[in-house]
Amino acid sequence: MKEFDPLMLAKSTYYLIDESVRYPFRKIKYGKAVYSARHTIKISPKNIEYKISGLNTKPKPRSQIISGNWDILEVDDEYNIENKADTPTKIKFDQYPFFKIVKNEYENLNINDIDFRKISEKYDTHDKKSLKYYYKVYQSINKDGYKCASELGNWFPIPECHEINIAIGRNGEIYKIGGGNHRLAITKVLDIDSVPAYVRVRHPKWQKKRDRIRSVDNLEDASEALAKYSQHPDIPDN
Repeated sequence: MKEFDPLMLAKSTYYLIDESVRYPFRKIKYGKAVYSARHTIKISPKNIEYKISGLNTKPKPRSQIISGNWDILEVDDEYNIENKADTPTKIKFDQYPFFKIVKNEYENLNINDIDFRKISEKYDTHDKKSLKYYYKVYQSINKDGYKCASELGNWFPIPECHEINIAIGRNGEIYKIGGGNHRLAITKVLDIDSVPAYVRVRHPKWQKKRDRIRSVDNLEDASEALAKYSQHPDIPDN
């Protein structure tokens, strides 16, 4: 639903080439804690409670380490999630207007029974055309299950970066950022167990935990503080 952006296309191409060149050297230096740009992890949509808006991320497919307190911010109940934040802001995902539309309007309705214009005006978000498009996405996922980006034909610059984008905080908390808000809202309402996600951002303290875990041959030998992360989806070889 986004307009074509030639500058973003150029930046994404640059970062894809740069990532492809740098990855083998980073893999040698850091080992299995380093994932390629094409790596995704499996997450449970119901476990994502918050969205972080306003993180200064580079164009996909570059994953980043971003420091700061963005992962431990207080929830901003006054923020309009439809607008972009200039600084990192934490919002409850269930306050996302489209999530409310899926939960309150899409369930148990036929497309011919829905007044999309009225819904748009009621929630002050999206237009009639986009709401109708996403209702069809909702129907497709409900009927045929969730499909990954490559199955849907989203290939540039790589299909993996078109999955639901997430950030991981210092203690392994998973936050929604970037693209995929509509799909996350739909999969939460439909109670989908697991979907692929693309890690755009990691907090440096989380990355340090991953580095320490990768240095342990057997997680049973790790400290209790590290062993509790053994089932985290972002832990190498988990």
